[in-house]
Amino acid sequence: MRVRLTQSLTGFRDGIAWPEAGQEIELPDWEAENLIGVGYAKAVADEHVETPEDGGEIVAASGGAGDDAGSEAALPADSGPAPDGKRTRREA
Repeated sequence: MRVRLTQSLTGFRDGIAWPEAGQEIELPDWEAENLIGVGYAKAVADEHVETPEDGGEIVAASGGAGDDAGSEAALPADSGPAPDGKRTRREA
């Protein structure tokens, strides 16, 4: 589930620092629901299209108050080690 953080979180998730407040991140449903439940995040309705060039996806920005309309490129979620055994880092 894709969420937008409403607060800055300290620490790391899977060895990578949390994105800043206002930025989006893809999380497992249970983790996203926990953050939404305590008010640290809001669900984002996303429409995405796979792009074969870079393996990423295009994520449409929601049209809520204070948001810029449009879309942004997002990297695929970090799902573990890359085929060469190195971990990839996801930049938001």
